[in-house]
Amino acid sequence: MDYLKYSKNIKKAVDYIEKNLKNEVTYAGAAKAAGMSKDNFWRVFKKIFKDTVTNYIRGRRMTLIARRLVRTKDPISRIFTEYGYESHEAITRAFKRRFKMTPVEYRRKGEDLYFLEVHKLKGGDIKHLLGDGLTLEPRKVKIKRFGIYGVTGMVLYKNALPDSIKMLKGFFSGRARKKVLSADKIYALVRADGRRKISDFFETSRIEVTYGIKSGEKFNGLKRKNIPGGVYAHFLHKGKPDLLNTSYDYIFGNWLRAKKKFKDPRFFFESAENRMHSGNSINVNIFVPLNTA
Repeated sequence: MDYLKYSKNIKKAVDYIEKNLKNEVTYAGAAKAAGMSKDNFWRVFKKIFKDTVTNYIRGRRMTLIARRLVRTKDPISRIFTEYGYESHEAITRAFKRRFKMTPVEYRRKGEDLYFLEVHKLKGGDIKHLLGDGLTLEPRKVKIKRFGIYGVTGMVLYKNALPDSIKMLKGFFSGRARKKVLSADKIYALVRADGRRKISDFFETSRIEVTYGIKSGEKFNGLKRKNIPGGVYAHFLHKGKPDLLNTSYDYIFGNWLRAKKKFKDPRFFFESAENRMHSGNSINVNIFVPLNTA
């Protein structure tokens, strides 16, 4: 099935839902806005969002409620009512199931739990996901434990992509430049700070990023980091580097939420061909641990 041809239709449905989040919005209305039959719309929507339209609508409403809690001092009861929730007990229970804390606690925390939110996709994001820019159903692969030698730094999640690119450029021009340039692949190991899980990321969370290469010898100035052995979900990102965040949002948002039996990971790693990118399309293998030693 050629899913890419439906990208404009899904964009129309997403826009329709967004405009009506404070009003009554239905699955039938979204399918009509998309100009698709209900069955076909359900099939394409489920592929990209890994959820029903009803749950997506509920998730978007709770995301906007959560952001209002953080960004305003509006009474919680008024915010609930604006989005059509008259039973505050029911919405409080639903909010806690999604964000792992009550609305009062969330407001007190004062930051967005990024991957627990349901984000609105833009047209380019939808084309990326429906046009095979990312493996939407990953392969399970077994990987033996191995080590990489590289450079490690702490970055804020909201600045992770530009800051990581700066780190990568520094890695290519560092002490072990010749060895780095001769390696077949570059690896990136991304860890949550402290005991935090990736789904617990705030936009201002600090994450540890290591860029490295496989090697049987130690290099001065480069640190060794071990990649645990085990079973991983293997995704392939194909596209511009600035669409990597769209891929991460899908993996750690839509896909991970749908796989409730899997443990919430504290790290993931990537591998890519050893070449610097300059806005061109790149292939990045993304490995999310399912069961590691």
